[in-house]
Amino acid sequence: MNIHIITQTFPPKIGGMQSLMYAISKGLISKTGEVFVYPDHYYKSKESFKIYYFPAIKFFRPFVKRFLVKNNFTKNDVVICDTWKSVFAVPKNVKNIICFAIGQEFLVKKKNKKIELIQKAFDRCKYIVSITKFTENLLLSICKVNREKLHVIFPTFSVKAQNKKRIKINNSPLKFLSICRIENRKGLLETANSLISLYNQLPDFTWNIVGEGPSKKTLEETIKKSIISKNVIFEGFVSETKKSKLFSDSDLFLMPGYIAKKSVEGFGIVYTEAASYGMPSIGGIDGGAPEAIINNKTGWCVDPKNKDKLKATLLEASTNKFLREKYGKNAKKSFDEIFSGTIAFARLNNLLKKLKKQ
Repeated sequence: MNIHIITQTFPPKIGGMQSLMYAISKGLISKTGEVFVYPDHYYKSKESFKIYYFPAIKFFRPFVKRFLVKNNFTKNDVVICDTWKSVFAVPKNVKNIICFAIGQEFLVKKKNKKIELIQKAFDRCKYIVSITKFTENLLLSICKVNREKLHVIFPTFSVKAQNKKRIKINNSPLKFLSICRIENRKGLLETANSLISLYNQLPDFTWNIVGEGPSKKTLEETIKKSIISKNVIFEGFVSETKKSKLFSDSDLFLMPGYIAKKSVEGFGIVYTEAASYGMPSIGGIDGGAPEAIINNKTGWCVDPKNKDKLKATLLEASTNKFLREKYGKNAKKSFDEIFSGTIAFARLNNLLKKLKKQ
């Protein structure tokens, strides 16, 4: 049984979905037959999965991919799609389709014409993999789907268990860390304003912010003019080695996101990355974040728009070392038992085995 992965999101583009689809392509190589990937953009990989790409404008891409898949497809093969849109690039004779449901694509009004297309795509699928229970409920609010098709698999395929012990030097500054695409809904501006307001009540701290994005300039300007300007380091993009070191050295992960128009945190893989290092997180209450962070157990879930609540949470997390370390240990345990990439692949492979038997 070969696997055909049809995706609009893949390297060299950078993002959570790109990393997710790359990790799945790489991880399925040894578990099945051959793996064929059909991305939107050219990418030369050193991995043993095979990439099939032919340049085409957006309108014609589904037709091109359909032709490429048809030439490689054999009986009993399986197609995995990154979203419902990619299902329309699957040849009509293909029956074994697994499609991912991410989240914000379902934030549409019930009268939206897009719902008809989503329904049509899901009607073709054998299994629909929601990345959280939140996404599954969102999907069911706009589509009629047989529940036997639905499966929740947390999207942590790329996240490995870490055996590194976090190094903490006595009397060293408290270290905050944020890693994300810097946009409004990530809650970093609200976090910055809260830290500015709390500055005289907080222990000495540093805040490393990793990433780029449309809201970075506003965030930089706000911090530069404030009392915390010397405490914050904008890292930009970093290597995996630097990223690992930041996770190892930091005490608290900060990304209290919220819903902004039609954009929401479907899950927040980075919360589980922090957890793999035994670090607790402060996340939002919207989307799938409360499934990645167990409130008052592996971290804190808070509405960043509630300034008083956000400040109270930041103050507690910063000053209560015992609670912070307790939540960090819980986060590590939760990761090992629920979120590790090994567990995610085991669940996906179970679906592939079911299809193989049909």
